[in-house]
Formats: sequence, structure tokens, C-alpha cells
Amino acid sequence: MRFRAIKNKIRSVSTEKLARKVFSSPQILNKILNQRGTSIYLALVVMLILLSIGVGLSTIIVGQLKIKRGIENSVVAFYAADTGIEKILYEEKLCRQIPCPAYCRGWPAMDICLGLPENYTELGGFYNGPMTGSLDDTGSNYKVWLNYVTEDGERKVELKSIGEYKGVKRAIETAMSVAPEPTSEFAVWQDPACGSGSLTSSVAFFTAGGYKFMTPDFDIIVTKLCGRWPAAGTRDVKILNSGGSQVFSIPVLHDGSANWSCAEIPESARPTLNANTEYYVMEYATGYYKQSPAGLPKPCNNVGIEASCYVWFTMLQCADPLTDNTMFGQADIIFVPSP
Repeated sequence: MRFRAIKNKIRSVSTEKLARKVFSSPQILNKILNQRGTSIYLALVVMLILLSIGVGLSTIIVGQLKIKRGIENSVVAFYAADTGIEKILYEEKLCRQIPCPAYCRGWPAMDICLGLPENYTELGGFYNGPMTGSLDDTGSNYKVWLNYVTEDGERKVELKSIGEYKGVKRAIETAMSVAPEPTSEFAVWQDPACGSGSLTSSVAFFTAGGYKFMTPDFDIIVTKLCGRWPAAGTRDVKILNSGGSQVFSIPVLHDGSANWSCAEIPESARPTLNANTEYYVMEYATGYYKQSPAGLPKPCNNVGIEASCYVWFTMLQCADPLTDNTMFGQADIIFVPSP
């Protein structure tokens, strides 16, 4: 009996204190305290409050853990996206080289070295979709899309790389100038498909020798002048217009072998030759090689070699290709098509 009385007293005191905190109205409080079973309802209310607090705290903690985990995954995904951009930049740098590395020619359905197709933007980047890759050490992956635009006359490529790791995606967007389109250089007479016959050094009485040629149906830029002669030394190789006046001249150093030697023309000084126009290229000295042209006139890399020519004292003359198959002098041009 004594234990029950103490228990009821403790319960009454606890219930009253709790009730005063929960209910502010004295009337309601007195009514509740005077009813049996009140402690059960109050206990349920307290339990619901504590449960709500616990669920709320759990939600916050779980959310924070997800955010933390998401941040970690986000960093990995970001670095995957950055890897995609870096790979593009690295390969684009390699493909700026001339001649273009064979690797670039197999670059995903695109050849940076040889220029960009006009309908590239319409195709939405790579012909076969985005460039993809993965990072084996993390298990992340990336996709890179390209789009070509022209801003203020400058052609640029816009890059968008998306990295993904465990369902988290992060993107990086940037733009860079398109590498200048390297253009292949072409030789004329020295191209093995054009030159033929045997070499000799018996023509020693001319002031100069070379050939007359017709340019293609587009302008060309001469990047190098070349020559070969029996003795080692330096000789001038010149381009003359159809009237025999000098257009350009540069000294060429040769070692006296049967190989060709060329002199690079500074970019700022490179002559542009008009389309469908006759010119001469001549090397000035005595003791030149001569070579059978095996049938002139003939086209070589879109340039038409019309006749073998020589300068005798001051007179510029050309041999009749139908009766004379000798190439007087060994001079040549190397050119690129004008943009």
C-alpha cells in the first residue's frame, strides 16, 4: 500500500507539471487532471513529440550525410569532366603539328589537321556522337561535345564535358580558338611522279635553266624554292613572270649530290602567284643537271609544266617539247594553295 501511494503521488506530480506546460488554460487543465486515464494521453502526446523530434533529427542527419557523400562524388565527377577537356586540348595540340600525326587522322570521326567540315555544326559535333572516355582508377567517365562557332571573324570550338560518378554529374564548358588549318605543301618537278630520266652535268653554257609553268585555277603561295647542281655551293633560284621579269629570288645552298635542296621563304615574303598564269622558275649558274622530262607539257600537282627553258646570255628561251626532251637546269617550287 505504501509503494502504491508513493507511485500515485509521483505520477500525479509529474502529470501535473507536464500538463501545466502543455495546456495553458486553467479550466482545461483542471478538467483533465480530474479525469482518470489522463496520464496515458499525455504520455502519448509526449511520445509523439519526441518521435517527431527524432524523425526530424534523423532526416537532417541523413540529408547531411547524403550531401557529404554527394560532394565527394561531385568532386570525382568534376575531375572526370576536366579530364575530358584536357584530353581534347592535348590531342588538339598534337594535331597542330605538320605533318599531321597519323593518330589525329583517326581522331573520333574528325581530322583536325586537315581542317573542319563545313557542315560540322549541323552534325552536332563528332559524326558518331560525343567523344567518351573513362578513368579506370575511379570508375568515373566523361563525354565531350563540340560545337564550332565564328565570333568576330575568328572560328572557335565550344567544348562541353560532362563527368559522371555514381550517378552524380558535373559539367565544364569552355571555348578555344580552332587550330590554323595546316595545308599540305606540293612540289612540282621534283615530285617523283613528274621527274624522270637520267641526270648529267654536261649543260655548262647557259646562264640559267629551269621550266615554264602554268599555275592551277586557284592562286598559290610559294613557300620554298629548290634546286640541285653538280658542285656544292650556293646559287640563286628565281621566279620570273611571263615577261621574264623577276618576281622573287632566294639563294639555295646545295651539297652537290643528286638530292634536292630547298630554301624556306620567310612567311612575310612568300610570293603569291595568280591562278591560270604563266611563270618561270630558274636556277642561275653554270654546270646544271639536265633530265629527260618524258613528255612535256604535263601536269604535276595541278601545275602544268609547259616547257624546259634556259637563259642564253640575256635571252630567255624555251625548248620545243616536241623535239627536245631535255630539262635544262634543275629548279623547282614548293607551294600551298592560297586560302
